[in-house]
Amino acid sequence: MQDATRTALAFTSSRGLFIGVNNPPPINAALPWEQVVAQAVHDMRSPLSTMTTTLAVLRMAVADPAKAEKLLAILERQTADLTTHLERLVDDPGSYVAK
Repeated sequence: MQDATRTALAFTSSRGLFIGVNNPPPINAALPWEQVVAQAVHDMRSPLSTMTTTLAVLRMAVADPAKAEKLLAILERQTADLTTHLERLVDDPGSYVAK
């Protein structure tokens, strides 16, 4: 297996901290990797954008616990969404290819 396919990844998921890929899925040379990467990046930018905005608003809402709690819930949902995209990219990169 090529060294490039043994890239270590680290992110927090609902299953806990995931570090490394011992037996990554086989690299499919037939996949249009530029399209896979472009779609994955696009899908991850939405939750990141929401998280960035929510953090800025949260900094202003610290004095209001109810508002802060709502904003934290948004961050939790977006973190879960981003984690799902990362897991999908590792587990099934071909799913990012338009069919």
